[in-house]
Amino acid sequence: MSPSGPLHDATFIDLRADWAAGDVALRFRTATAELTIRGVRATRLDWTRRLPWGESVSVNEVTGPTALPKGSGWRFEVEMQTGDTLILEAAEITEERAPLS
Repeated sequence: MSPSGPLHDATFIDLRADWAAGDVALRFRTATAELTIRGVRATRLDWTRRLPWGESVSVNEVTGPTALPKGSGWRFEVEMQTGDTLILEAAEITEERAPLS
């Protein structure tokens, strides 16, 4: 997964969490595909929505997935064009891409 290339200006669709399973899904739409980033056995999900740069549904930059210390999992971070951030840490982080029709 390229950190910010294909996700810069992508639309953030939604965030879904399954508390019992510990799984989190972040969904994005680019010009050509819908992308789901899944955190399996998530240990952290932080997000702000204070809109310091104004309203937007678009991604500015993505970092990760990057390895956490001591092999404890992975971190995926999204900076929105609002200036807010989403941070997901999980045992595994996967990507699913579905072309738009």
